Amino acid sequence: MKNFVKKYPAVSMVVLSYAIGIGISILVINGVLPESMFFLAATSGSIAGITLTAIVAGKIGLRDLFGRIKIWRVSGRWWAFALFATLGVVICGKIINAILGLDPLDFSNIPQGLVMVVPIFLMQIITAGLGEELGWRGFLLPRMQGRYNALVAGLIVGVLHGFWHTPMFFVEGLSPYQDMKELMGLIPATIGYSLFFVASWSILFTCLLNNTKGSLLLIFVCHASQAWWLSLWSYNNPESIFGLPIAMTIVAIVVVLIYGPKNLSKTNERFVIED
Repeated sequence: MKNFVKKYPAVSMVVLSYAIGIGISILVINGVLPESMFFLAATSGSIAGITLTAIVAGKIGLRDLFGRIKIWRVSGRWWAFALFATLGVVICGKIINAILGLDPLDFSNIPQGLVMVVPIFLMQIITAGLGEELGWRGFLLPRMQGRYNALVAGLIVGVLHGFWHTPMFFVEGLSPYQDMKELMGLIPATIGYSLFFVASWSILFTCLLNNTKGSLLLIFVCHASQAWWLSLWSYNNPESIFGLPIAMTIVAIVVVLIYGPKNLSKTNERFVIED
């Protein structure tokens, strides 16, 4: 088992996280398990990451993994990146929607979003940060960067992470997943979401990781801030979802052009873990 995980970290991550996350979600959706079990499914990324780290690196690996949550002494510009990068994406997405005639510029949700900033941050740091990123950016990304350049590694992790979200398309009333499915169909929506949103977003995460000494705390903050900024997004009609992935792709391309595909950093080597 240990040798297999070392040789095939991506396969190991997919098999374990998908088995836990998608497996539990299917049982919940079909009424076999209570809805409260969705929380366990949502944390399957980190459950897999912690388990696989323990298998390949033992107590030392786990200490290093959790120790990266404590890394906070980094340049202020990377704190700003973690907090505000998604704001730029949201604004670009709104402008694209307006240009395409899908939605007028509308920031009416801002007052409500400002009120909800603290609870959304706390919830997302627990569910998305602790629940997902100990696996995708904690375990998998540093190992993929030992085999590929930062851009390729980030895209691989992003695509795998994107398809991990597939059960969301089956949960009634969960926007924007339901909007995408209704507009495009399940398969195009799932592929589009994974390739043009999560994979592009993963490039931003990879850049952040490589410029902050592998800090998972900054990754948690970035993931949480993404949820908050998106809460300010006004969905006046279902077609307004198209602007966001287009904007995310454009921003990701700009990041690659600025920081370069090798390390997604001008000053640091990409953060690598070699077992």
